[in-house]
Amino acid sequence: MSACKAAGKTIESVVKDDFSSPSIVETMSSILEDIRRGAGLLVARGVDAEKYTPQELEIMYMGLGLHFGNAVSQSSYGDLLGHVAVRDKTSARGYTSDRQLDLHTDSAEIICLMCIRRSTSGGESVFASSLKIRDIIAVERPDLLKVLEAGYPYHRRGEEPPDAEPVTPYRIPVFSTTNGLVSCRYVREIIEVAYRDLGKPLEGTEKEALDYFDEVANRPEVAFDYQLQTGDMAWMNNYQILHARRSFVNPDDLSNGRLLYRLWLQDFPSRPMCKEMLVYQNPQGRQGIDPQEDRPVGLAKYSTKNH
Repeated sequence: MSACKAAGKTIESVVKDDFSSPSIVETMSSILEDIRRGAGLLVARGVDAEKYTPQELEIMYMGLGLHFGNAVSQSSYGDLLGHVAVRDKTSARGYTSDRQLDLHTDSAEIICLMCIRRSTSGGESVFASSLKIRDIIAVERPDLLKVLEAGYPYHRRGEEPPDAEPVTPYRIPVFSTTNGLVSCRYVREIIEVAYRDLGKPLEGTEKEALDYFDEVANRPEVAFDYQLQTGDMAWMNNYQILHARRSFVNPDDLSNGRLLYRLWLQDFPSRPMCKEMLVYQNPQGRQGIDPQEDRPVGLAKYSTKNH
């Protein structure tokens, strides 16, 4: 870290070689292997966050994350390192609010969360294996698995390029298989907003399949809560692990409120998936949400939740 400070590094200029001692390389390679082919989720502990400034933690976190892939934009603002903190309780983008977030996936292959400050109460993370969910549905309701594999239109919440459709003109499968590799993409609220704005009812087996997915995903033998402590880093395979968050209460002074750093990373080589898994049609199949000038992030009208 001292060398990065001396060189005036920022999150835009830091590279993985800035954090590439033999022990770091070995550790990060092992974590990446577990994310790709193992459990898909690993929580690393032991960073004494109080030893560093917030800016130093950002640089360190970015430098470590780059061992897993390239950082991609997380919103139309172009933020490569997201701050998960209360900024707008009415936003459709849950990472700017304190509301509960249901189990979902994000828009890149590897999702990373680092806890900088905890809330006064609540804010537990929730994780669930999408592969286990699929296995259960395949046994209990194979008819609904076919509906989930057919997919749903997704709303782009106003963060698409000006020449792109606000709702995907194709269906995004909840489950798909490419080269024998199963991937999951699931954000129910964005599906509901798509149907609403298309003027179509979400009903019949399409709604039943989503309800069943949610019921299975939240079973106690599938999902589990975990309270990230200050300095903890959670690394997860986004297309294998769903994540959620319990609602939380902050202190009156939000400058001391709950804060997590978030990275969206595109692995290299990229995970084999059908192209319909991507909500945003970025150039060369780039994941994430490309920056769009004058396109606000996650207005409340793009949500179906009560804030």
